[in-house]
Amino acid sequence: MIERAALNARLEVIVDALGLPYSEYESAANGGGNGILSFAERHGQSLDWIVFGDVRPMLVRGKLS
Repeated sequence: MIERAALNARLEVIVDALGLPYSEYESAANGGGNGILSFAERHGQSLDWIVFGDVRPMLVRGKLS
């Protein structure tokens, strides 16, 4: 089950950490699945983390680099 409040909180963390304009958050949060997918692709972020809060794929990817 996807917890929308947690997903939005993770989007806000990304926007803050990358210094993005708030409009990026609004676009992703209000754009449904396509908005989130587009946001993740544009900013090189993990969908596993954004949607489910799972950091394991990011940790493994970092180890393989």
